[in-house]
Amino acid sequence: MQFKSGRVWAGILGITLMCFSTVTGYAEEGKLNNKPFSYFGAGNEFIEFEEHVSVGGQNLKLEANFSNPVQRSGGYIPLFKEHGLYIVTSATLSSNSAGESWDYPGIGTIQTDDSKISWNELNVAVARHLSPGHHLTFGFDYYTMRFTRFNFHSAPGTDAFNTLIGQNNKDANGTPNPYTTYTNWVNSGKNGADFPGLRPEANLSTVIEDFSCLTTMLGYRYDTFFSNPNTTWRFAGGVRVGLPLYYNIENSQLPNTEFTSYLDSGYDFGADGEVAWNFSKDFALVGRVDYNHKHRNQIRSGNSLIPENRVISIQSTLALNWAF
Repeated sequence: MQFKSGRVWAGILGITLMCFSTVTGYAEEGKLNNKPFSYFGAGNEFIEFEEHVSVGGQNLKLEANFSNPVQRSGGYIPLFKEHGLYIVTSATLSSNSAGESWDYPGIGTIQTDDSKISWNELNVAVARHLSPGHHLTFGFDYYTMRFTRFNFHSAPGTDAFNTLIGQNNKDANGTPNPYTTYTNWVNSGKNGADFPGLRPEANLSTVIEDFSCLTTMLGYRYDTFFSNPNTTWRFAGGVRVGLPLYYNIENSQLPNTEFTSYLDSGYDFGADGEVAWNFSKDFALVGRVDYNHKHRNQIRSGNSLIPENRVISIQSTLALNWAF
């Protein structure tokens, strides 16, 4: 299944949450059931990674779509009478590769590669119960993500791109040194290793970017576990927004350069919905969908920069929940 756009999934999730709200709106709210619970689950995650890269004076939009198995586990611990603590972890179990193409305006595809993505995430949030079932959450989200590009190849538009860019090429002394294609460069008696144009299969190997980020998150959540724990069905859903406090990237092509920013790194948005079947007093089977949108601004360090990027993920998991 190819994950084309997070907007479609966001709409589906929004409708799901509205259905949950309609169903739970008729539930009778009793006393606050501020009890602990834990869960462990696994499922699949669709990820859309988008990046804007400057190549040859043009801003190229790169997009890759992934489908990876994922695990999600965590729990809730009561704190005082009307407070509690959520601790949730999520991790990629295996990374599947996806193709990526670099399309230049007016020319077409000039380069292709394969890519992989994986991440680990820890979310810790304090809950403040407003009434049985309704609560605000505030906490921190920390994640690490690895994005890998490999298997670079030329494409049908590579020669046309080199001809276009090569017209304005200059050597180290500023002397015009135009070029067209790699083949013409070599046929003119020049060393192929000195070709200044795009030749990805010769000039690029594996490129790894390691991301780490700490984000503060604020949200609202509704969960019938806290109002009607003895019913057969349990419904929950929530939304949250976040502001990155710390954002760091390391790129294998720039081993001596670290890219770090604070506060002005971008924004996060998330939503989730779940339905649980309480098949016994202490155990439930939980189906859950999580939507996460992480937007990061470009970071510059000296003459180098990491481009603006966006990650949208949709997690669908099935978990075993226990509460005792």
